[in-house]
Amino acid sequence: MKNHHELLEVFAARHVQPGFRERFLHEALKKPGKLQSRICHTISDIFSERYRDGTCPFVAEESCIPICGTGIDCLEEHRWAEVQKNATPSFGLLVISPDGSKFYAETEHDYRRPSIPYSTST
Repeated sequence: MKNHHELLEVFAARHVQPGFRERFLHEALKKPGKLQSRICHTISDIFSERYRDGTCPFVAEESCIPICGTGIDCLEEHRWAEVQKNATPSFGLLVISPDGSKFYAETEHDYRRPSIPYSTST
């Protein structure tokens, strides 16, 4: 991919709900905190229910790009093991593959319900 915007466009076209794609691009690039809040609380605005309850499609040494929800540089390529180590589990996470073909996301959990994973591996 040439740049972050191009990668996010490819990812959004493949996985983000059609009516939310422009908003997703804007928030991913300009307001990652807002996007993380949506991942935490209203993830179904972003992703179809067909991705719900998916398993993580990344293995430890695989490259991935965190979009939000980690303590490391977002929109930079990292190994999944590094992202997993630095992420705060169950507090909103979105990680995509370097080609935009797959992703893993988690909602926030609360005392009434656990976090819900969304991914391309269901």
